Amino acid sequence: VVDAGVQTISNDDFTDQSLLLSTINVTARSRQLHTDTQLVLRGSDSENFLGSSSEQSSQRLRRAYLKHENNDWGYLLQIGRQPGHKGGVLGAFDGGWVAYQGLNWLGFNLIGGLPAQVTGNSDLNFSTDQYFVGGNVDITPDNQDWSGNLYMINQMVSGIVDRQAVGAEARFFSNGLSLFSLVDFDVSYRLLNIAMLNGSWQSSGGTTLNVLVDHRTTPTTQTANALLATGDASVEDALQTNSESTLRDHAKALTAESDLVLIGVTHPISSTWQLGGDARFIRTTGTGAAGIQPALAGSGDILTYTLQATGNEVFFRNHTLGLTASYIDNPSYQAQSFVLNSLARFWENWQLDSFVNFYIQESNLGTNIVRVTPSARLSYRWKDNMTFEIQGGVERLTTNGTTQEEEVLRDFFSFGYIWEH
Repeated sequence: VVDAGVQTISNDDFTDQSLLLSTINVTARSRQLHTDTQLVLRGSDSENFLGSSSEQSSQRLRRAYLKHENNDWGYLLQIGRQPGHKGGVLGAFDGGWVAYQGLNWLGFNLIGGLPAQVTGNSDLNFSTDQYFVGGNVDITPDNQDWSGNLYMINQMVSGIVDRQAVGAEARFFSNGLSLFSLVDFDVSYRLLNIAMLNGSWQSSGGTTLNVLVDHRTTPTTQTANALLATGDASVEDALQTNSESTLRDHAKALTAESDLVLIGVTHPISSTWQLGGDARFIRTTGTGAAGIQPALAGSGDILTYTLQATGNEVFFRNHTLGLTASYIDNPSYQAQSFVLNSLARFWENWQLDSFVNFYIQESNLGTNIVRVTPSARLSYRWKDNMTFEIQGGVERLTTNGTTQEEEVLRDFFSFGYIWEH
């Protein structure tokens, strides 16, 4: 149960959130000599007690699939709602995945289904209007440090091409160096959807270097994105008054490109303390005007610099202390963020997480924001399979500008339990 109250300088006092959040995570497994069968179910239900249209109750089904693997025959079958983990599948879907390890170093995969859709406040919806099929090949050479995957996928919506892509994944592990790369190219739109390289290297002395370079379209290019321009409920409806070419033009106009570059390093300076820092660059281009959607400007270049210190057993055993400071340089504002986090385990089954967040922002228009948020979470593990949690905190937000002065005090509180069986 979560309750949150807000108080402003006008002395108004009201509750802006009150809900019951329930989650379920169930895995049943049966192992035989050559087979492994799993049944996975993960979902959540949010019941709103305020009765406002902005906070309606919602249901989410994250996973609901049956997985059967036969190591003797070299095949795997997975059917139901499952994550889109590879092969060009963008997100969760309802369908099937069949894999066959034809050779020691070569595996074949077929995948197909319906993308999971959120309608209203539920994703328990099924529509055959949008579906996809794809195939990919796993490459895992013997005694090699690398592996990869090549894929192609075709997604249709209302009888026309929604997404048609080819791509490749590659992984490399050797002597403390780990690399992962992904390229996704839409052959229908002739656009590069994703080009990403993520790597880390750890020296013998414990120094870790992390690098991430990521270029992608946002959202990923799909003809269905044109619905934002037409305002129709479905592509089938949009085709009644628009040609396929028009919808594709709308989809391209509404597709922005984002770039992310991150370089970070961590180094242990003692048996207790580890220091780290990173610098990241983020930029998102604007989008053009399309249908009822006006043109939108891009984000500009955003730079963030972060320093972090992490200490283990600083004050006593089973205690971790984290200190993080960040500076954000945005074209429209500059901000500083400071976070103090303490995690302590005591009396075997108790754990206390405490946080203090301090944020300062100065905009180019003369508006200043100061936000201070102390909070804490106490948990108790009972009989190895049940954990009770209680969390609370306060947020104080002060806004000062040439035309605005506001102070908001928000308090929040929640309690719950986790049962593992």
